[in-house]
Amino acid sequence: FGEVPDRSGITIDDANEEIEEHLVIGKKVSFSTLLNNKYTKARIVSLFLATLDMFKTGKIDIEVEEKEFYLVKVA
Repeated sequence: FGEVPDRSGITIDDANEEIEEHLVIGKKVSFSTLLNNKYTKARIVSLFLATLDMFKTGKIDIEVEEKEFYLVKVA
């Protein structure tokens, strides 16, 4: 997906880095934690596209629990 900037100043590559930083700290992070109470449409889309890309390339798995989904670091 590359360097597509959005109106909030976050690119998909930035979102990838942010996800990877969270997964260094722990093996699992919820999508709502990644949003960090910043619910702009652009931030949600960038993080979601980064999540899909990381899942597609096998860097993460996705777990769904009730009303939340989690990104899980692949060993």
